[in-house]
Amino acid sequence: MAANAGMVRAFEEVLGLEVVVPPHHGVMGAIGAALLAYEHASRNGAATRFKGFEASEIKYHPRSFECQGCSNLCEIVEIRTGHEVLARWGGRCGKWEL
Repeated sequence: MAANAGMVRAFEEVLGLEVVVPPHHGVMGAIGAALLAYEHASRNGAATRFKGFEASEIKYHPRSFECQGCSNLCEIVEIRTGHEVLARWGGRCGKWEL
């Protein structure tokens, strides 16, 4: 909604106030979700798998392959670091998704 100047103006007219649209409004939901997750983990003493800025230093190994499990022949995309599979996607049946 923040990217729609007409909606911003309509809110301003209805509220009788200036609506301030932050410059990075497109990521406000992600920032809010991250803050909520951080607060939840902090309150509950939960461990996190967040790798921080070190994530940019990790050697990632992407690859793709064609699943031969059925006639769909889906292209599966996989991201690994070392021997650990971090993510897979692309299948229609859910066989490869983590």
